[in-house]
Amino acid sequence: MTSEFRYTNSEEVRVWKDHIPLKYKYSIGVAAQKFSSALKEGKLLGFKCSSCSKVYALPLLFCPECFKEIREYVEIKPEGEIYSFTERGEEVVIAVKFPDTYGVLIHKMKKPLAGRPRIGQKVRAVFKKKEERSGDITDILWFELF
Repeated sequence: MTSEFRYTNSEEVRVWKDHIPLKYKYSIGVAAQKFSSALKEGKLLGFKCSSCSKVYALPLLFCPECFKEIREYVEIKPEGEIYSFTERGEEVVIAVKFPDTYGVLIHKMKKPLAGRPRIGQKVRAVFKKKEERSGDITDILWFELF
């Protein structure tokens, strides 16, 4: 029988439906844990390379520029500008670029009452109430124009 065997009679085909129970735990890692803890406090954390001084707006363990370990963390003001966006119906998703940082944060945007979002518009993060935060990216409800 060749590897290109094909059934010609559907009666020969058998299907076995079952499931495999999987139990697992997932660790988000050191950098993402620091980012997550900051979100729980209603803050955004930047990851600063002590070698080249670049600040990244996303959780990183190593600098992608100089490959040095990142051990310094700085608070980023939760205000930036729209770097890119897409919209479908009432949903708007934006890439937010924060001042003096590298990288973007992709999140939902509260749709403006009038007009459309534009690249370069200033936005700020709106966080959940403190008692509702869990350290997840959804602790940011959305970004809004200001």
